[in-house]
Amino acid sequence: MSKSVFINYAPQNKDMAKRVAMRLRDLGISISVVRSPTTEPEQLKKEIGTKIKRADCMASLFSPDWVNSKRSQAEYHYAAKLNKPIVGGLLENGAVPDDFEGEYVDLSAATDEDIAAFVLFVQEELPFVADSFEDELDALEDSAVGKPKTAEQPVTTEKALSD
Repeated sequence: MSKSVFINYAPQNKDMAKRVAMRLRDLGISISVVRSPTTEPEQLKKEIGTKIKRADCMASLFSPDWVNSKRSQAEYHYAAKLNKPIVGGLLENGAVPDDFEGEYVDLSAATDEDIAAFVLFVQEELPFVADSFEDELDALEDSAVGKPKTAEQPVTTEKALSD
């Protein structure tokens, strides 16, 4: 199953959104963005809502244009209500929303290195999704979940009932 990111940005920041999307796609991550609103407004609202619901996380590109964009603000707040992880990329100083509680990457210089750091940050926020049974099995073997109890870890009836 592919991982998915919704890129939240102001229309004026489309070029940066394309750069981020390209890097994420190179990693095999599915991207959702809002195309130019040629669709009917009600249909567009439904499409945006569906894309945000299906995304594993949101990558928000904060800028003064983003702050002034009602659509960008609505997308951001909707993702927050759905408890989606939101990763911030700061395009210009002073554009981080007051209610943003996460960390962000400074993208104001727009260098390839900054974009790579942002993409890595986004990738770290994505949930683990096994691509195969072997990957799932490896993940279980690497964690305490699924490991058999050993003689040093007896499970008593009292302990089992309290769990």
